Formats: sequence, C-alpha cells, structure tokens
Amino acid sequence: MQAAAPIQPVYLRIQRLVVVLISATVLASAMYAAFVGAFNAYVHRPLFLFAAITCVVLIYPSRLFREGSRAESLFNIFVIVATAVPTIYLVTQWEDLLFLSYLSPMERWLSVLLIVCIFEAARRTTALPLIFVVSVFVLYAVYGNYAPGILNHAGITWENALKVTVLGFDGMFGTPLAFAAGFVTIFVFFTALLTVSGVGNFLLNLTFALCGKTRGGPGKVAVIGSALMGMVTGSGITNVLTTGTITIPLMRRAGYSPSFAAGVEAVASTGSQFVPPILGAAAFLMSEYTNTPFILIAGYCLVPAFLYYVSLFAQVHFRSCRVPIRSDVVDDDKIGVLGNAVRSLLLFVPVGVLVVMLFMKFGIDYAIAIAFIMMLIGTQVLPETRINTSEKVEAFARDAAGTLGALAVALALAGIVVGMLLLTGLGARLATLISTVAGDSLFLTLLLCAIIAIIVGMGVVTVGAYVIVASLVGPVLTDFGMPLIVAHLFIFYYAVLSGLSPPVAVVIFAAAGVAKAPAMKVAWVALRLGFVAWLVPFMFAYYPNLIGLNGINALFVLHATTAVIGVLAFSAAIEGWALARASGVQRLLFAIGGGALLYPSPTLSAAGAVVLAIVLFLNWQSGRRAAPVSPAAAE
Repeated sequence: MQAAAPIQPVYLRIQRLVVVLISATVLASAMYAAFVGAFNAYVHRPLFLFAAITCVVLIYPSRLFREGSRAESLFNIFVIVATAVPTIYLVTQWEDLLFLSYLSPMERWLSVLLIVCIFEAARRTTALPLIFVVSVFVLYAVYGNYAPGILNHAGITWENALKVTVLGFDGMFGTPLAFAAGFVTIFVFFTALLTVSGVGNFLLNLTFALCGKTRGGPGKVAVIGSALMGMVTGSGITNVLTTGTITIPLMRRAGYSPSFAAGVEAVASTGSQFVPPILGAAAFLMSEYTNTPFILIAGYCLVPAFLYYVSLFAQVHFRSCRVPIRSDVVDDDKIGVLGNAVRSLLLFVPVGVLVVMLFMKFGIDYAIAIAFIMMLIGTQVLPETRINTSEKVEAFARDAAGTLGALAVALALAGIVVGMLLLTGLGARLATLISTVAGDSLFLTLLLCAIIAIIVGMGVVTVGAYVIVASLVGPVLTDFGMPLIVAHLFIFYYAVLSGLSPPVAVVIFAAAGVAKAPAMKVAWVALRLGFVAWLVPFMFAYYPNLIGLNGINALFVLHATTAVIGVLAFSAAIEGWALARASGVQRLLFAIGGGALLYPSPTLSAAGAVVLAIVLFLNWQSGRRAAPVSPAAAE
C-alpha cells in the first residue's frame, strides 16, 4: 500500500493559496484592461509591482534559511509587509505626491525600503545582475561630477535620485513596468498554459515524427523543437529546462558528446526568441518603442531566424555524417505524424488567430487576450491537456506567477536605469564617446554597440537587457543614419545572444547542468555552433533590405538566397564535411566562399559562388568518405 504524502505545515499551504489568488487577480486585471480599458496607472502599477514581489518571495527560495522552514516563512512575511507599507502609501497618497518639491524624512525611508525590497526580489531570481547594473547607474547619477572627461556631469542629490526612482513614470513605475502589467502578463499566462497543459509536448512530438528517425535525428529534433517551443515561451532557460531535459539525453544516447548535445540545445533555445510569429515578450516591447506594427517586426525577423537555424541544423547534420550517430533511439510511439499534427492544432489555431488579428491591426493586448481564451478553451478538448484538478490549477498559477514576478522585477529595475539615463544624459554622452572612438566607421560603431549590448545583457533577462540597451545605444545607431527598427533589431539580437556569452552565459550553464558537461567546454561548442548568429545582425545592419525593410523584391530574394548558401558553406567549413570529409584547404575555401556570399554585393556573391562550386567539386571528387571519427575526437 502506497504511503500517504506528508501533510505540509499550514503556513506553507497558505503561501500556495496566496500565489494562486494573486495570479488570478493579476490575470483578471490584465484581461479587463485588454477588453475594457486601462486602470489608473498611479494605482495599478504600484499594486502590480507589489503582487510581483510577493509572488517572487513566495515562490523563489531566499537561500538564507532552509527552504520551507518556519524561519524562511517569517522572513518572507517580513519582506511582503515591508513592500506593502510603501505601496499602500503610494496608492493612497498619489495625488499629493505628484506635486511634491521635496521628500519628507518618512517618504525617503519608505522609498529606500521599497528599493531594498525590489533588490531582495531580484536577488532570488535571474534578475540578480540587474542589482549591480542599477547600482552603477544610480552612483553615476549622484557622483557623476567626479567622472572623467565626457562622462562628467553636474551630479544630482540622493533625494532627486529617489524621487525619479519611486515617484512618477521615469523610474521603476515607468513604461517597461506598464508593459509587464498589460499584454506581457497575458503572454506569460499563455506560455504557462502551454507548458502545464502539455500542449507544448505535441509540438516536440511532431518534430520527433518529422525527423526523429533521420540521420542525426535527435539533434535535429532539438533544433526544430526548441525553435517551435521557444517562439512561444520566449525564454532560453525555460526552453532548455523543458525541451532540453528530453532532447539532451536522447542526443547523448544517439552518440553525440555531452558538450555538443548541450551546445546544440543552448544555441537552439536561445535563438528561439526571435523566431516568428510570436518571438517573445521583448519583441512586443519593441513594437511599442518603435511604433512599428508587431506583424512587421515578425516579418523582419524571418530571414535572420531562418539563417540562424539553417546554420545550426546544417552543423548538426554534418556532424552526424562525420561521426557515428544512431538514428534508432526515438521511441516508435512518438513518430505518428498525423496524430501529433492534429494535436498541435491546439497551439497552431490560437497562434494563427493571434497573427491574423495583429495583421488586421488589432491592439496587441486585445489580440493576445483572444488567443489566450482560445488556448484555454482548446486545452479542454483532450483529457490529457485539461486543467481540471487543483494540482494543475496550482501548477499553472505558480508557473505564471514565478515567470511574471521575475520579469516584472527585472523591468522595474530596467525602468530605474532608464530614469538615470534621462537624468544624466548618459545616452547622448555615450553617443559622443562612440563617435569619437569609431569616427565615421559604421563597423566600429556596430561593434562597440554589440559589445555594450552583450556586457549589459549578461545574466539579465532578455526583456530587461533590451530595455536598457535600447535606451543606452539606440540613439547612437539612429544618429548614424540607421533606420529605427533596424537599430532596435540589432540591439534585440545581441540582447538575446548575451545569454550565450561567457562568463555568465546563463543558458549555457542550464544546458551544461542537464547534460552533465563542463560549462566552459559547452560555451566553446556553442560559440562555434552559433558562429553565424553573431554575423547576421551586421549583415542586416549594412543591408536592411535583407530583412525586407524595402519590401519583397528581386534583390531581397537574391540576397536572402545567397545568404542561405553562404551560411551552409560556413557550416561545412566549421564541421569539416559537405559531400564528404573536407580537408583543411577545402574548409578554408568553404569559409572564403561562404563569407563572400554572406556579403550583399553582386560581385562578391558571384566570386563566392565560383569558389564554392570549385570546392564542392573537389570535395566530391576527393571521395574521402573515411571511417567516421568518435564524437569526442570531433570536438
């Protein structure tokens, strides 16, 4: 007879109930705003942030006390009460606070208390690095009069820094948090429903059915499955911890080395954030920031995303040709194409409706709300996807609350950084500094902006990284004459790729943990697998027509085609295989031909095509189909 599960203490059961109630309230308020209209921002945003901090405190362990202990629960209650006090003051006194010329001593302490509580929430989540970023920007705002050269400014008082941070909409309650309280909330609940209901598993099973039994099948499943799942979840880490827990062990069983399996999953999961049609929460923010219809942004991302995954897919395929990889490790019950395709309609139909509504220029929040309702109804069709038990309801609420809480805290901190940028004029100063260093060189300007985006984005959730970097270097790129949407896509791309950047590389560490492989070895493998990804933003920055900015025309088709061929050539050079094993000279020629094809110049493209034709002939004629090497030797 099975032993009964131990009964949890009352205070833990109350915590779980509170999370469910807060989740229901936050979702209801977001849906109301989508269908009826927005709430009073001076009341809604503080209450939303309080709800987010409360969920983070109740879901994420403090790591100061034993998880689930009475001491931790008491500490959690203390943090929640400490957050509630300044929140109540802001909500009840907002009309008077609008016209304050200075803060009273009590208001200063309440402001500091709220900031400390946000820092504590951030410390428990992936927003931890933002604490240091915010601290640097606030210290620069206050002590900028001591900064050298062009970075020097008059400096502000600590009181002004507190006022900007806590009062009004230039700090933590600014535009980023407003987005989180609106359509981002519905989007997060949409992805949580996808995960908890198990609808996402149908997508993964569909990829198993399509290519699970092909050469290198498990690796290809990881690439395609992660792209499909990630376009909805919008999180590299979430993707690794969901699809990766299935695909990485399968890749290892098939014969891929642990580091290669982890690298494939990390790169595939990271790039999924710019896969149309949904992309991720950051893309919705980009639509608002650039005043560009979201459906257009999804279209602009199509070619870069295709190049990204063609490169990764090709490298996985070439690796499976070069080393002994099994194709019989996928269970037969996962390869029914028709059944999995039909079940996948539970996701495809709501996503399709979302795309159509966005194309018809409905509001983002309204379109996502309709898609969420359709998904909620769709999950009731099959018994295995129904959210009809208390355990599933709690898992749904907890999944959404944990993700949304961490996201809201990150965006509140990003809002503080934006406020400090406005106070100090650092964006304009940085533009002058970059112009001084780079001169008239577009390449150096792009390189410096990419480095800033990667550094700021290390370990920071993509949405927060995008908000900060867009405020920091966006004006630099537009001042150089780059179209606004292209500049933001460039920033967005590198904000996403920062998840693969050592030494933080949060996605790498997550994949390495699943594969039980050395993190730094995985990082180097991922750098090689994603090599083309680092080039793509420079390609569309130099030639915006590559993303269709000037419409779909003959030049767009030509350059997109040559770019795809160039990416395949580069992948062959990296893996050392095309039609057969490639020698060192052939790999060099593949890289030269591929590089020429990637550059949008008819002359260079023609030269690259000639080089590629020659090296393909040499590779075929050499016929070096030598015995496959071991996966470890292929590293």
